[in-house]
Amino acid sequence: MATPAQRYAAARRRSQGSQHLGTFQEQYDFTLDEFQIEACQALDSGRDVLVAAPTGSGKTVVGEFAIHLARATGRKAFYTTPIKALSNQKYRDLVAMYGEDEVGLLTGDVSINGHAATVVMTTEVLRNMVYEGSSDLANLGFVVLDEVHYLADRERGAVWEELIIQLPESVAIAALSATVSNVEEFGAWMATVRGDTRIVLEEHREGVARGVTGSPHFFTSSGDFFCPALAVGRDESGHLRVTTDPDGFERFLEACFA
Repeated sequence: MATPAQRYAAARRRSQGSQHLGTFQEQYDFTLDEFQIEACQALDSGRDVLVAAPTGSGKTVVGEFAIHLARATGRKAFYTTPIKALSNQKYRDLVAMYGEDEVGLLTGDVSINGHAATVVMTTEVLRNMVYEGSSDLANLGFVVLDEVHYLADRERGAVWEELIIQLPESVAIAALSATVSNVEEFGAWMATVRGDTRIVLEEHREGVARGVTGSPHFFTSSGDFFCPALAVGRDESGHLRVTTDPDGFERFLEACFA
């Protein structure tokens, strides 16, 4: 088995082999992890990719590379998330990277620069655009499906399934998932309906996560469902306390950075 130093050296050599990936790497003050490079290379070669990695491991870097590729090749990129709070945060992240004139946001009740080449949106918004045949889909090159494991949700999962099936083959999908037990089965299904799909699995999170942008968030311990409505605080004894709260997202962020 390769040592951490050997894996680092191999990953660095691979990142230098791609012009797009090399340019992308220069945006960060850290070296990409091996699984991030593997996933980015798959996108660079024109393949769909399914990335399954622990929360906080930096898998959103792969989505940001999809946007970088779209910009470098003169195409559009849509970044989707299951909830408005995540879309709002990713929009702020990308505005910080590219400027507010270059990025749009569509969440159903909010529409900012929706015709931009890079647009962040809730997943249902993109599904509706596909079924309506929106003109904004013209020249679309990449779609990032963040939290794609939400496909397992009984009420909303069909949205992700429909998108994976309905998006044109000319659109490369970067599907980002928490680690789930059936990732190989999921990837095989994507390959059946989409064609060549690279499965990138990262089971361990070593040290400090690299490329984690935006605010931290939690997943439920049962199942694989995202649970945004959490408030974090401390009880009288000073112990960390997590409670459900529909309006607690801002308090959650404050507690994390206190």
